[in-house]
Amino acid sequence: MSTQSKSWNQLVAEGRRLVKQAGELQWAWGDLALEVAPTSGSISDQPYVKTGMYEKLHEWIDEIGYEGGEDTIARYRQVAAAWPPEKRSSTASHGAHQVLAGNPNRFKLIGKVKTADDARRLAGHRPNDPRTSDERVEQARRVLQDPEVASRALSDMQIARQAVRVPAVRSAMAKAAKEMEDESRQQQRERAPRLVEASDFFEAIGELSKGRRAHIKALNAMRVIDDLDDEQREELQEHLERAQIVLDWVESFLKSGDHSFDKELDKLLREEV
Repeated sequence: MSTQSKSWNQLVAEGRRLVKQAGELQWAWGDLALEVAPTSGSISDQPYVKTGMYEKLHEWIDEIGYEGGEDTIARYRQVAAAWPPEKRSSTASHGAHQVLAGNPNRFKLIGKVKTADDARRLAGHRPNDPRTSDERVEQARRVLQDPEVASRALSDMQIARQAVRVPAVRSAMAKAAKEMEDESRQQQRERAPRLVEASDFFEAIGELSKGRRAHIKALNAMRVIDDLDDEQREELQEHLERAQIVLDWVESFLKSGDHSFDKELDKLLREEV
């Protein structure tokens, strides 16, 4: 970088003129800040407070009446130091230059980007404005890591209604809930195995009772049907056979404690989600 050639009063006067201007002035501020606090090399990857120039920048910023904050001026200075004027791209934003400021290949990469998000994608970082479905999913995952945001979002009925209208989302939510329930039950089983076994027993009793009531209701609905066509009869038969398979497994378990149905049962449970 060039050494300082302007007097303090000149730098203050230029700073005051910039304060009164509007528009995209990042480069102007960065270059001027470098004149105030020169550096012998790129400072793109270290804070300005470590360069020994903090007091000088602080005094200058205070004297010119800049209200954008010292961190902002320091960032502009870092970017300007990383990008000599002849290496800057006229088609890429200042934000893109800032993202790539610490990249050793920045002079080659800057010609491939226009926006800061372009630069983030090229550098393998997360964009602020996700475009692809993968990027949007990642953004949602990141946002929902905040417990307060997650709680408010998932308790919002409008969001919930929109979510459950999408079969894939509904299925994913159900699977997630099932996994959380299984995990919680496994933790309980490890802490109090007898209590969980008793709970499982009563759950089995309750589900069999509900199944019996459901079958009675199904039979009651059938008795008012005068006649079934072949397609209806075939569909009812299919559902009966699926229910009978489960009941056969229950009977086999009661007789011998047989658990050979585990794999097929897991498959059925996934289909029911």
